[in-house]
Amino acid sequence: MKKFSLKGAVQENEKFKQEVEDTQTKEFKIELEDIASIRDKVIPYKRKILWSVLKNKDNIEPYNYIENDSLSFISTKIIDDSCTNCQICYRICPTGALSSNTKFSLINFDPLTCVKCNLCHDVCEPDSIHLQTKLSTEVFAGTQKKTLIKFESKRCNECGNHFTYKGGELICPRCETEEDESYALHNISKTGGLNF
Repeated sequence: MKKFSLKGAVQENEKFKQEVEDTQTKEFKIELEDIASIRDKVIPYKRKILWSVLKNKDNIEPYNYIENDSLSFISTKIIDDSCTNCQICYRICPTGALSSNTKFSLINFDPLTCVKCNLCHDVCEPDSIHLQTKLSTEVFAGTQKKTLIKFESKRCNECGNHFTYKGGELICPRCETEEDESYALHNISKTGGLNF
């Protein structure tokens, strides 16, 4: 009951202000356990049960549309052309609802494993991932992932890794950045002459 007195309220307010100040000066770090849990891609147990029931259900017909906002446990997404294929969205997805292939040439989405945490939306710098406004009940009967976007994938001439090719030289963005930094460091232009 002390919190409800004037003195208690003042003390709680001071305590709150101190906690805010502490969080502003505190340096946030991602611990190894956090990274490991992100890599685990664990589907919650209740979600596994729901998933099993829906996948084993007979055909759900006729298909209807539901407002996407009215369901908290499932969603349908779209990715627009502003996507750079930075790979962060499907790497951070805690359940593996977003995924790719070995060449990183597409992004797949499984609505039944999506827990609507919106982490993919939060990390997408070009804001390319969006929720569709309507959800078809067909997703409850679907057993395949939906391909949201495809990319032309090529192998980098420098490092040999696959990257999203958008024309020009066959060099990935990482190697291109390293090359630019090297030229700048040694004060050399890309045409081969020295810069003075």
